[in-house]
Amino acid sequence: GGTTGVKSSVVAALPATADNQPVVQIRWATWRGAESGSSSGVAVDNIAMSGVSLSQSLAISASPTSVTETVGSNEATVTVTTAANVSAPLQVTLTSTAAAQLEVIGANPATIPTGANTVTFTVRAVDDVLVDGLQLVAVEASAPGATTVSTSLSVLDNEDPYSPPPAYYIPAQGLIGSPLKNALKTIISTGHTSYLYGSTYAPIRAIHEDPSNPSNVLTLYSEVSVGKLDTYRPNAGLDPALTWSREHVWPGSYGLDTDNVNPGSTNADAGADYTDLFNLHPELQSVNSTRSNLYYDESSGTVVVPALAPLCSKDSDSWEPSETAKGYLARVILYMVTRYDGTDPNTIDLEVANTPDVASGRFANLATLLRWHDEYPVATWERGRNQRIYSDWQHNRNPFIDHPEYVAQIWGTVRLNKLAANATEGGNGDVFAVSLGSAPTNDVTITFSGGAQIGLSPATVVFTASNWASPQTISVSAVDDSNYEGTHATSITSSVSSLDTRYAALLPLPVAVVLTDNDPVVAGVTLPFSYGGPWSPLLSTGFLGQGLGTYSTSLGGDTDAGSVKFDDTGDRLILSLASAPQTLTYQIKGNPSSGSATSGTFAVEESPDGLTFTPLRSLVNKDNTDQAFADNLSAGTRFLAFAYQAKSGGNIQLDKILVTPAPALASWTVSYGLVGLAADPAADPDSDGLSNLLEYALGGSPVSSDQAQHRPVLEKPAGKLRLVCVVRTDDPTLAVSVETAVSIAPGTTWGTAGVAQVPAMDQAGVSAGFLRVGFEVDEPTGDPRFLRLRIESP
Repeated sequence: GGTTGVKSSVVAALPATADNQPVVQIRWATWRGAESGSSSGVAVDNIAMSGVSLSQSLAISASPTSVTETVGSNEATVTVTTAANVSAPLQVTLTSTAAAQLEVIGANPATIPTGANTVTFTVRAVDDVLVDGLQLVAVEASAPGATTVSTSLSVLDNEDPYSPPPAYYIPAQGLIGSPLKNALKTIISTGHTSYLYGSTYAPIRAIHEDPSNPSNVLTLYSEVSVGKLDTYRPNAGLDPALTWSREHVWPGSYGLDTDNVNPGSTNADAGADYTDLFNLHPELQSVNSTRSNLYYDESSGTVVVPALAPLCSKDSDSWEPSETAKGYLARVILYMVTRYDGTDPNTIDLEVANTPDVASGRFANLATLLRWHDEYPVATWERGRNQRIYSDWQHNRNPFIDHPEYVAQIWGTVRLNKLAANATEGGNGDVFAVSLGSAPTNDVTITFSGGAQIGLSPATVVFTASNWASPQTISVSAVDDSNYEGTHATSITSSVSSLDTRYAALLPLPVAVVLTDNDPVVAGVTLPFSYGGPWSPLLSTGFLGQGLGTYSTSLGGDTDAGSVKFDDTGDRLILSLASAPQTLTYQIKGNPSSGSATSGTFAVEESPDGLTFTPLRSLVNKDNTDQAFADNLSAGTRFLAFAYQAKSGGNIQLDKILVTPAPALASWTVSYGLVGLAADPAADPDSDGLSNLLEYALGGSPVSSDQAQHRPVLEKPAGKLRLVCVVRTDDPTLAVSVETAVSIAPGTTWGTAGVAQVPAMDQAGVSAGFLRVGFEVDEPTGDPRFLRLRIESP
């Protein structure tokens, strides 16, 4: 509209980013060149805007921005606003881009009323049964005449990534006992991928990968991390303590591959059970060999702790793994029993019981495995391995990892809250509780027995379908008798009776009980010990008696001091010894009530601790002859027992007891706890180069490596060769000498010619019963000279 200068009408299309914006800025720029004179100018006029008219612009937000499938944290509020209050009602529609994950709850569309600018929606995470992790889901808001806007919410899955597929165990629902076990067999056999034995390395490396070092695997018993490629190969010069091999949890010899011929190959002598990935684990080769085919149980008796598996232990027939592995291994064994019933090619019916049998493929110990399963619940790492085997390799699952309750539903479980108790005669007792692991189909009666030394209240409990899960308490007390028994261990055993075959087959674990005696301790008698009375009043030092009487007559030519009388079953005489014995002699006569013989059994026994006795002699129906007996005793014996074990008629008369001491050397070895071959004079239990006889003579210890003061010393005073040692003098049976020779070649003659004992030796620091001695010979001028210490004992 100006009157001078160049005029131009400009029509410009705004970029798309300007659409639906509350403010759009348009700028004009003036450029001035290098001309001179009056400045040029620019004028703008007659501005006009055209396009589609937008009634409102929208904005959207959500709070919170993250939801889960779990009730209580599964909802969020989505707010939609307009830039200004609307002049007419505006309908807003909210849409989820993944309705299977996030759904809109309530009215949709919803209306922004006239004069307002806000509307809210509720969105909810869909609680499905899929394992889908974390999902990012968009929600979009749209309205007539407005551009659609969106925001995103995080939807967190509440399914466990290690859970089985939802329908996996449907065929097992509602079953118990054998039907449940059979259904599980079918479930976990379906889709099972079997491997050749040589093809199991790859899955083992993946399943047991060390999470902190992906290049390693974690071993089972040693619980150490070993390189994935450090596999043991026989005859390859590899260290079995540093390399791993494939450990069979259920040993191959228990029915998987008894002759070990081409194991695990298709159409060979071993089937899918030999290569089942649940049953194979990496383990240090030396530890694998140490475990061998021992079954699983708590170690007892002589226990050995493997150096490379210090959290494990073993005894003569069983292996106790670490606390970490106990529950897991129990579930592996129960899986094998369920998976393999002999219907697969090259397999047999695997069973588990309280006693093993290699020939029939029966493993043990069921009672221990059931307790381990209860006591050590399924761990996360265990579930992870289960999932990896299922999803990546073998394509079946261990049902007792997914559903631990199946164990009690199949085998039944007697649950004891503890396996150890304490009680004192005349003092405090203890309690333990018992319950069942699953509802029985018929009443279950459990009867407990503690023998003559343990009182139980109640001794019998009954469980029904209604009270099976409620623990019943058993009180434990020590029977307050007059016998000296010391503090000793015994146990409470139990038996189960029921028409429910699951429970009728159970043999629950015993409860170990430590009993503290309140009877006076009897001091052991010094050996040799000879005693023939008087027997009344009872009894002399060293004796304990129960139910005994006396006779005025003596046996075996003893002076008139009477004899001891055994008149009833259970009558008993115990003699305590202070040191190792050698022989026992005594006189016995039967006094029948009628006829020529006493009717009953009389026993003579020995014991190292006064608790566990082994028989020396058993006399059945002893006649009325005054008869002498003699028995050889073990050096470790510290108690002798004479007992009327079973009486039918008549009584037994005992007199003239004589116990001779064991040789001093035998007593000495026993004092160190050495028995059997370890107690032999020529044995060297501590492997320090000195036999038991040398240790005894020189004042050393047979169970720990000795210091220099217990070893002979060679000295070279002027012109002499001298051997000096400290030797025992309190055993007159020891013979100590020094011999000499000019060679140590085989066949050399040794002798004492030229050897003289040093007349006076310094005795400073020498213990009582020992003497420092020296023997010397002239130092040779040409040939070599050898000296040797010779110690002999009968």
